[in-house]
This record gives sequence, C-alpha cells and structure tokens, in this order.
Amino acid sequence: MKRLSSVVLLGVSKVAFSSVISVIDSGLDVKHPRLMEQIWSNPREISFNNIDDDQNGFIDDLNGWNFAENSNRLIDMRFLKTYTPDAKRFFDIQLKGLSGTLSSDDQEWLKTKYEDRDFMTNLMVFGNFAHGSHVAGISAARSLSNKIMGVKLIPTESPLAATLNYINRIQGDGKGKKTKEAILKQGLSFLAGQQAQLFVNIGSYGAKLGAKTANCSFGMNSLAARNIVAPLLKLLFGGDVEESTVVEYANFMVNEVVRQGQSMALSNPKTLFVFAAGNDGTDNEIYPIAPANIREQNTMTVAATYNDGRIANFSNFSRELVDVAAPGVGILSTIPGGETIAMSGTSQAAPFVAGVAAGVQALNAALTPSAVKAILMGTVDKIDLLYDKVVSGGVVNAERAYAAANFSKNHTLEQAMELANQKVKASVRGDAFYDVNFEPYVLPLLSSLGSN
Repeated sequence: MKRLSSVVLLGVSKVAFSSVISVIDSGLDVKHPRLMEQIWSNPREISFNNIDDDQNGFIDDLNGWNFAENSNRLIDMRFLKTYTPDAKRFFDIQLKGLSGTLSSDDQEWLKTKYEDRDFMTNLMVFGNFAHGSHVAGISAARSLSNKIMGVKLIPTESPLAATLNYINRIQGDGKGKKTKEAILKQGLSFLAGQQAQLFVNIGSYGAKLGAKTANCSFGMNSLAARNIVAPLLKLLFGGDVEESTVVEYANFMVNEVVRQGQSMALSNPKTLFVFAAGNDGTDNEIYPIAPANIREQNTMTVAATYNDGRIANFSNFSRELVDVAAPGVGILSTIPGGETIAMSGTSQAAPFVAGVAAGVQALNAALTPSAVKAILMGTVDKIDLLYDKVVSGGVVNAERAYAAANFSKNHTLEQAMELANQKVKASVRGDAFYDVNFEPYVLPLLSSLGSN
C-alpha cells in the first residue's frame, strides 16, 4: 500500500512580487521569526503614538485591527501555555492517521484523550489561538513578497446574548401580531444582519488599506447553528423541541447569513474573498455553511486534498458551490511563539489559494478579482476523483497560475490560460490510491459567532 508523504513542508516560492493579503481570522503573531519580514505595515501610521494618523477610525492599526476586541492588539500571547506536549502529540498522531501510519498505541492514546474533557477544552483553545498565525504562514509561503495584514474576527463573547435581548423585546412589544415562528425568524435575520455588517466592515477595512485578497478560514455550519438556535427555540416554545425543528431553523439561519453576507463581497468588488469550504465531510448544497456558500464574481470556496489530489475525508465539497481544491493535509506552518506545526483542514487549503491569488494579482495588476478567479480555476490540475467534488474538477497549480498571469499581459485571458496549461506541467498526478481508514478529529472552522 502506498503511503502519503508525512508532511507538506512550509516553503517559499522564488517568485518575487508584492501583494497584501488580509487574513481574517483569530489573531496573528507579528513577531514570529518566519513571518516578521512579511507582516504588512501601515505606512500612514506612526508607531504607538495613540493617534489615528491616517484618520481611518482605527488608532495605531500598525499591522491590522482586532475587530473582536476593538483594539490594535492582534493576539493575546498569554495563551501560549495552551501549546502543551499533549497538544503537539495530538496533531502528530492526527497526521499519522491521515497518512495511514497510525499504530495501535496511537489509537489507544487518541481514544483516551477524546474522553478527557480538560484536554479537549485546551485543544480547542489552542486551536483558536494558533489558527490565524498558521493560516498566515501558508499564504505568506506562496511568495517572499506577499504581505500579511492581520484582521481578528473571532470574538471572545458570542453575539447570541444580543439576539436573545432582541427576541425578548419584539416578543414583549404587546402587539401580539407575530407568531412565535415569525419572531424566531426575525431574530435569526437580525443576527445574520449583524454578521453581514461585521463582514462588510472587515472587508472594507482591508480593501481601503490595499488588500486585494482576503482569506476567510472561518465559518458556521448547520451544527454550530443548532447550538445557537436551540436556546432560542426553548425561550419561545419552552420544553423540548423536535430535532427536525431545530435543523429547520438552523439551516434557515445559515442560509440567512449567506444571503445577507453577500454584501461583504458586493461592497468590496476589488477584493477577492477566499473561503474555506468546511471540515464536516459533507456536501455544501445539502448542509449549508456560511460564508463558504456566498457566490459572487469576487468569491472563491476551497476544498482540501491529500497530496495525491484526492479530496480529504474531512473536507466539504460541492459540484456547484465549491470552486477548487488545494493541499490541506499535514500542512506545516507557523504558530505563535516562533514554532511550527502540521495542521489539517480546509482552513489550510484556503490560504494556499489566497496566497496564489495574491501572486497572480501582483504579476498583473490589471487583472480584476473575477479574472484572477478564472485563472485559478482554469489552470488547475484536473483530477478524475474531483470531477463531482468541485466546480473546476481540480487542484490549484500555483506555477501554472503565475504563468497565466504573465501571459495575460499580452494575450486574452483564454489564450493566457491555454498557454500556461501547455507549458507548465501538472503538480499533482492524481492517479495514486491510498487505503486510509481513519476518521480524524479535525478542528471545526472557527466561527464568527463564537460557537463551534
């Protein structure tokens, strides 16, 4: 039986160009040795003088902004203590499982840890803490000159409390005209509207400061929505509620976030937003996820693959709603405190694509986001096993996309892609088969609503 390579090494492309990527995530270690030279610096801000020098409404936003806590501190290094030996071992064993090299001792250790509530709680905290820096390192690795702007989105307190208050207010307005079902849908739409406005604010922040690409490795699936909907249903109806009802309103909520979240892309047409597809191993058409299901000319959604181009068993997919695939298993990248670790997920696949997109934009600044998207989708390595999993039917080929960007300076977009496909070899063969019977626990996408 063939084996997957143990880890995809963090490496930097030799292509020399510059482009700003807004990494919308859980924070960023701007002092990491492997990231320091690629951290975006606001040229119109004077370091920590407590003055909004560029008058954009954000004081001392030197490397980005923390929208979760409304500050310029992009990470809380007190959480370094969550990177324990057991946390490191978990990711090492996870990778062995995904590579088909898991031992019986490893399996027993995992079983014990899954039942250890304190360990799992710490793992989730560490995952949230390290996530943004890991994502940033992957995008930075596409080019030495890619610049990373940190935008912290993940909150420390869920907006659910505000929604509860809103529902209580409209329920008790004394008019008695609204059914409980209408009240709940109005409350969920209110919450979706809050998220949409946050998305718009964050997208606009990066766009105004020169970020032509935004990576969004976060999301809310139906399961996370159920955790939000269930207490609201209990508030309105009391007692136990049928599971089918919870699912119905959870899907309504996710779809509402998708619908209203489109304003993020529409309000910032010069930015390409790259979304992680999700880590549930499900079809996004059947089980909706936000913001991944937002479909605009300047949005892309990314699935995760093994090194052979086969879709990872944890990755979401959709022949209509997921555009491309990219490596997402065993990706070695940066985490806070100067360390590196291999993680897996569509969270790791999306920044690969965002980094390549930034490179394409830098090579030909005249390309619009929709043209960059067309290049990324039109130069993939076609994989038979991905035909019904992603729209393009393939894995992003970075060097081929860069070649197409160069050709596009003197050719039509279609000609540029055709030339690139002819001249640049496939980076993924797609003809290998690995018998990996391992169902990994992959950290869920971070949620902007503070619930996973």
